[in-house]
Amino acid sequence: MTARRFRLNNSFGIILLTGFLVLISFFAQANADGFFTCSKNGTETEKSLCTDKDMQSWNKKLAKAVSGITAETRYGEQLLEATRLWNDPESAYDAYDLQKHYDFVKFGSTMSNCLTEKSFDECVEITPKCYKTSHTTLDMNRCDSAEVEVLELIEKFESAEFKSRNEGDVETIDLFNEAYPLWTQSVDADCAWKFSHFRQGTMRSAVILRCYRDHLHLRIGWLHDDNDR
Repeated sequence: MTARRFRLNNSFGIILLTGFLVLISFFAQANADGFFTCSKNGTETEKSLCTDKDMQSWNKKLAKAVSGITAETRYGEQLLEATRLWNDPESAYDAYDLQKHYDFVKFGSTMSNCLTEKSFDECVEITPKCYKTSHTTLDMNRCDSAEVEVLELIEKFESAEFKSRNEGDVETIDLFNEAYPLWTQSVDADCAWKFSHFRQGTMRSAVILRCYRDHLHLRIGWLHDDNDR
C-alpha cells in the first residue's frame, strides 16, 4: 500500500507525505547530476565516476530514464523502489552495470506503461529488445539479464495481486500457495539441465536466462490477464 491509496490524515498522513517528498527530491537531484554522483571519497562507484567517461555517459542516461518512470503505471512504484536500492554504499558498479540498470529501467517502464492498458502478449510483442543494434554475447546477456529481473518483479506483483483479488476463495488461494514453491522448483530444474547441456558453449548464459524468461512469460501472461479482467 502506498500514500496515494490512503486518505492522508493526522500524523500518519504527514509521515507518508514527507516520505513521498523525499523520494521526489532524490530523483530530481539524480536527474540533475546523473543517477550516481562523483565523489573521490565515496563508494567505489562514485570514485570511478570521477574519471570513467563511459560511466559518466551511462550515468546521465540512467538518470534520465529513471526520471521517466511514472509511479501511477502498473509497476511504477516497484520500479522506483528497485532503483532506490541501487544506492548501496558497498556498490562497485562499472559502465556495464550502469548500462544494465538502464536496460532494466527502459524495459520495465515500457512494460509498466503498456500493461496498464494492454494484454501481456501484446506488450511483449511491441516492446523492443535492448540489443536490437548489437548481437554480441555480452550485450545479449546484459539485456536478457535485465529483462529477467523485470519479469521477476512483475511476477511478484501479479502473484500478490491475484491473491488479493481472490482472498475470499480460500480453496484456490491454498492451492495457489501450495503450487508456488513447486513451480519455482520445476523452473529451476528445467533451466538447470538446459544450462548443463550447453555449459561448455558461449551461449550457456543466454540459454538459462531465456529459459527463465520463457517460464516467466507463461506465468505472468495468465496472471496479468486474469487480474485485469
